[in-house]
This record gives sequence, C-alpha cells and structure tokens, in this order.
Amino acid sequence: MKKCILTLVSALAFLSVNAQVQNKISVNLFSIPVRTFNIAYERQMNNNIGLQMTAYYLFGYNTDWVDESGNNNTTKSSGWGVIPEFRFYPMGNGIKGFYIGPHVRYRHFDFSTEETQTLSGARNTYESNWNQIGGGVVVGGQWHFGNAVNFDIYGGPGFTTNSFSYVGTANSTDFDSGRLNAGSFYFRSGVRLGYSF
Repeated sequence: MKKCILTLVSALAFLSVNAQVQNKISVNLFSIPVRTFNIAYERQMNNNIGLQMTAYYLFGYNTDWVDESGNNNTTKSSGWGVIPEFRFYPMGNGIKGFYIGPHVRYRHFDFSTEETQTLSGARNTYESNWNQIGGGVVVGGQWHFGNAVNFDIYGGPGFTTNSFSYVGTANSTDFDSGRLNAGSFYFRSGVRLGYSF
C-alpha cells in the first residue's frame, strides 16, 4: 500500500515538474447566435496532454408550425449538455498549437408544444424529452496571445444515439419533426475565446 501511494505521489510530482501547468476557461463564439451559453475548462496535464470539460445550456426558442390536421402549434425547447474531452498536442508545447481531441457527448432537451385546434379553438399541451449519447474526434489549433488571451478553433465528426420519451398522451406527431428527426452522425465545431491562468 505504501509503495502504491509513493508511486502515485511521484507520478503527480513528475507531471508538475515536467510541464508548466496551465488552466484555461473559454467560451464558444459559435454558440452565441443560437442562444446557447457554452463554457469550457481545460487543464494541462503535461506537455502533450490536456483534459477539457465543456458544459452548455440552450436558453430555448419557439417554433411555430402547422400539423397535418391544420392545427396551429408552438413548440418551446431548451436543453443542456456536457462534453469531456482528451486533447493530445503532438508538438509537446503544452496546450498550444495543433491537437487531436477525442470526446464523448451527452445532451438533454425538453420540448413543450401548445396546440390550438383550428375548428374548436381548444388548446392542448404536450411534452417530450430528447437524450443523446455519443462521441467523436476533432482536430484543431490553439494560439496564445500574451500571458492570458487564447484562441481555439476546431472541428470533426461524431456519432450519437437518440432517445425520445413522451409525457402522457403525447407522441411524435405533436412536435415539430424538424427538431426531433435527428440523425446518428454530427459535426462538432467551434471558435473559442479564452483566458489562461
């Protein structure tokens, strides 16, 4: 047991001595136009490896649409997600320059549709949840300006599973099909502006 503890302490000390430890907080500028706050924290582990955790929240938007029966509908949506990511920097300059970033992604969305029937004027409300679990890989580059400001751009493909659940009598016809018919493949990209410390 004592040998295991000494080995762990030695490994942590090696990482700290052989790399100038850096931390970075950044926001994705691509997310702002779609009403999403996307923030990430990256920790430099050594000269070649960084670990990043991204979290984001979709503040929501309304979509007006007409169903097959001619009824008017308004679907409200909101959601959140997390992305743990391992970043490998082959140049060995810490969290700078070119990198490869395999990641996993979890997303959760809430939908609420208010239906107004054309003939009777009656109103009904339907709710559903959408969960996605997947993963992929991005390639990107990161540049630092001075001691604090950094710029990060990346992109790459991913694969995800989709799971829908409906509350009460709701079903897929009660929601905007354009929002729910998501495919299995996605492309993740971003332009991040950050602060290093």
